[in-house]
Amino acid sequence: AQTTCVPACHLCFPHLREMQLPEMKSTLARASWLVVTLGTLTFGIEVMLVTFDGTNATSHHFDEWEDPVMGSRSYGNWTVDAAGQFGRLQGVVTVAPRPATSIPHASPGYVDVGTDGPFPDASLAGLGDLVLMVRSTTPKFKGFRVAFSSGAKFPTYACKAGGSLPLSSGCWKAMFMVPTGTEFAEVRVPLNTFSDKWDPQTGMAKKTCEMDASVCPSVEALKRIQRIELWAEGYSGDIDLQFQSISVASSVGSAFVV
Repeated sequence: AQTTCVPACHLCFPHLREMQLPEMKSTLARASWLVVTLGTLTFGIEVMLVTFDGTNATSHHFDEWEDPVMGSRSYGNWTVDAAGQFGRLQGVVTVAPRPATSIPHASPGYVDVGTDGPFPDASLAGLGDLVLMVRSTTPKFKGFRVAFSSGAKFPTYACKAGGSLPLSSGCWKAMFMVPTGTEFAEVRVPLNTFSDKWDPQTGMAKKTCEMDASVCPSVEALKRIQRIELWAEGYSGDIDLQFQSISVASSVGSAFVV
């Protein structure tokens, strides 16, 4: 089987062909990032963005936001479980009709949490997946979304308007579902399902990557992520979203964490 070595930071392994499998695994574990394929053995890259384990580079303060528009009946509460090392968004989303005096394009109901960077450069993982370690006591809720901004003039504003208002491009959003169960589970959201042209009323994409490549996130965007948000919107119901980490990972095999 053919072996391909990709130089990684200060490491390269020109002698991989001569190694036995156990020795090769040990050597690869010292790489900062590397993609190697030997027969059916595949390694990828994972860049951690958010954790609650006390790591300085990935520890962030989150703020909880609620629908501020007249007539809102949605509310939420954000807490961090330091012992369990996870964040938790709980609340109620109520899709409510808007009076004529409300803000144009306003959401009919949402709660969300968000945090600003700096975040590690995630471009080494390429356009793979955004990975959430999550669980929920309300897994049937259909309105969970995740968003991140890069290159936006006003990141928080961009992540509220979704390209529907002037100067609001550069915040990509996608939906996700949480598996049923009491344990934290990995949910992978392909980056090619994100769009920065979405409806502020529902969070649903107005244009998808398949429709228009210009609305897709790029590798360049992953270098300098400005803001990350998690949303519950567009559907009425109780919500409980707990998450341990957010990362970007190659969509190939197992991953080294960097």
